[in-house]
Amino acid sequence: MPEKKQRAETPLMPIRRLLTIALLAALCGCGYQGTTGLLPPLLQDVDDIRNDNDLTAQEKREALLELGLDDVTINGILVTERTGNQFGGTLTTAFNKVVAETFTTLTPDEVQLYGDATATANFTDNDARDIVTLFGSENINTPDELTAFLDNPGVEIPEGIGVEDLRAVFVDTDPDALIDLLP
Repeated sequence: MPEKKQRAETPLMPIRRLLTIALLAALCGCGYQGTTGLLPPLLQDVDDIRNDNDLTAQEKREALLELGLDDVTINGILVTERTGNQFGGTLTTAFNKVVAETFTTLTPDEVQLYGDATATANFTDNDARDIVTLFGSENINTPDELTAFLDNPGVEIPEGIGVEDLRAVFVDTDPDALIDLLP
């Protein structure tokens, strides 16, 4: 008896199977409720969120996370959002990390938001990313650790990061002075 040849599976076959099952379920009256959650989010959903001017950058991140997108994908989608394109955060989350003396857990977006709030520095995306990398690689978590690092004559600060800005934002600014800015 000759061997039966199997068809190669095409990219559409899983969708065909899903639609066949859905049709059979609907015909049988078993309460089929649609494909919500079974298919990837529609580009229109993503576009609607990205272009919603009533949402903050962090609210957009949260809505995109609810669609099942990962942080790196969201960074790409929100590339034009100055404080939403590098893993997100809010002034409150930044404030809490600074007060808890856990600088190494700050995201670049939080560094930008905190710098903005102090009104002493306006960090670019690259500056904020470099600051987060510096904090992590040098294990800097507190104002005292940052001061000791900056006062060491042999240290190299990444190009573009102003020592004065770092000191002004993370050493000289009393976090309590920012409490009125928190929601």
